[in-house]
Amino acid sequence: MSIRFENATKIFRDLAVVDRLNLEIEDGEMMVLLGPSGCGKTTTLRMLAGLEDISEGTIYIASRCVNGVPSRHRNVAMVFQNYALYPHMTAAQNIGYPLRIRGVKRDEMARQVSEVAETLEIGRLLDRRPRELSGGERQRVALARAVIRRPAAFLMDEPLSNLDARLRLQMRGELKRLQRGLRITTLYVTHDQAEAMTLAHRVAVMREGKLQQVGTPMELYQRPANMFVAGFVGSPAMNFIQGRMEGASFRLNGGLLSLTPDQLPAAASAETLVLGFRPECASLTSPQEDGALRGTVYVTEEMGNETFVFLKCEDALITVRAEAHFKAEIGDVLGVRVPPSSVRLFEARTGKALV
Repeated sequence: MSIRFENATKIFRDLAVVDRLNLEIEDGEMMVLLGPSGCGKTTTLRMLAGLEDISEGTIYIASRCVNGVPSRHRNVAMVFQNYALYPHMTAAQNIGYPLRIRGVKRDEMARQVSEVAETLEIGRLLDRRPRELSGGERQRVALARAVIRRPAAFLMDEPLSNLDARLRLQMRGELKRLQRGLRITTLYVTHDQAEAMTLAHRVAVMREGKLQQVGTPMELYQRPANMFVAGFVGSPAMNFIQGRMEGASFRLNGGLLSLTPDQLPAAASAETLVLGFRPECASLTSPQEDGALRGTVYVTEEMGNETFVFLKCEDALITVRAEAHFKAEIGDVLGVRVPPSSVRLFEARTGKALV
């Protein structure tokens, strides 16, 4: 079942926390709303659920305008970060509650609860109450309660944020398998770009109530629309360096970086220019090597399987992903080589991508 926002706006005290949002979610798609705290993503979810009134614009579920339609009549199921389980009920009773209020007979309800519980591998937990469950188990119970409703759409508000790192990784895989298996349209809210990249068919990036870019995870990673998306998607973040053009190269006091012929017209037309590149696209070399930037080692972080090297390059602090065995001392001067094909150019004043 498809979902569509047309100029959807939510105004609180003269502030547009969601500003003319236009977004379409395809039938069976998992769309992830990604952005920092306060960007409007949870408000967007609550408007879709009917928990917040829409100030302007229109929201459609399966081509039906749901402006003013009560939440209980929208046929959507929400999964919250705090699980929202009834503490006095067993897991089975929590899962079966949506069927109970519909008047489903006890035998049929027990059959459906058992079926959904087996799908989420929590059959052995049905007699336990929430206080007897771990965080991951509670989240599975909350998911089972949403699944048993057979909704038109799942709405998930940072459902993994209360789990530890190991459980988050495990539950990401479970969520992806569940959504792909059920093929239920899903809108998932998170500020964690790793969740967005691994879960989504497409990602919608928001900032200060405005939609910045929509695309597949790789489209956002490889072709960000602006500096905000480039810096928010990817870990570590994209490096940014401001400089000027000199012939066919980008010049700053630390050295020169070559550009491709396709990049030159856009670079020449920009008032002020920012060059961006991913930490994994750069390599460390001798500071005397032609075509390399020069930087001073600020600090290194050994991660076990890799090493992050942070260098001061004029006023910019840049990151390079190096091999696990790489060693450097604070204060060392190194060269940084970046292939021209890995360079992204942005207009400094607007932040928009040039190529």
